[in-house]
Amino acid sequence: MANSGSSGNVTYTDKQLVALEEMYAQCPYPSASQRQQMKHDCLALKDVEDEKIKVWFQNRRSLDKLEKDNAEFHLVRERLIATHTLLKEENDNLKQTVMDLLYENDYLQQNCRMRVKNL
Repeated sequence: MANSGSSGNVTYTDKQLVALEEMYAQCPYPSASQRQQMKHDCLALKDVEDEKIKVWFQNRRSLDKLEKDNAEFHLVRERLIATHTLLKEENDNLKQTVMDLLYENDYLQQNCRMRVKNL
């Protein structure tokens, strides 16, 4: 039997949780009549208040959404990290190109000065 604490929290037995999860897998949005039928069909849930079952389904849907959002967040995070790595490598390559061009420019300027002096 589900135990209710003074705060209104419910502690479900393992059998009740298994039954609720099985029902959730079949129908995550049960109507009031479907929840009544669930209680009628499942002895483990017969003593659980209708409102508690309704709230359990709401909480379970919220948990699903949270898990989905977390999975999407981690996917986006991995993509951002990969993009960051590529951009950092490209930036390093561009820095090296600029340094090479500056060195070449300095070399050419020095050669020009020497030629002008030799004229």
